[in-house]
Amino acid sequence: MSDAIHGREMYELVASRVEGWSLVDLQAEAESRWGKQSDFCNCHGDQFSFDTLIPFLAQKGKVRVEADRIFAGEPPHQH
Repeated sequence: MSDAIHGREMYELVASRVEGWSLVDLQAEAESRWGKQSDFCNCHGDQFSFDTLIPFLAQKGKVRVEADRIFAGEPPHQH
């Protein structure tokens, strides 16, 4: 889907707060910016919902979850 938001934008949102985000606050901010039913994608064309994007980014080391807060990990690669 061409209007999907790239996962890099979610990473940048997470990285915008050094103190991290609660999952609830991050989801509310994402919905405010991109809409409640937004789809996300990666460079390979894989599609994600908010609920599947965060675990994917964590698995890739882009974000980390500590004590119910989400923080930026390493920056995503630019293509």
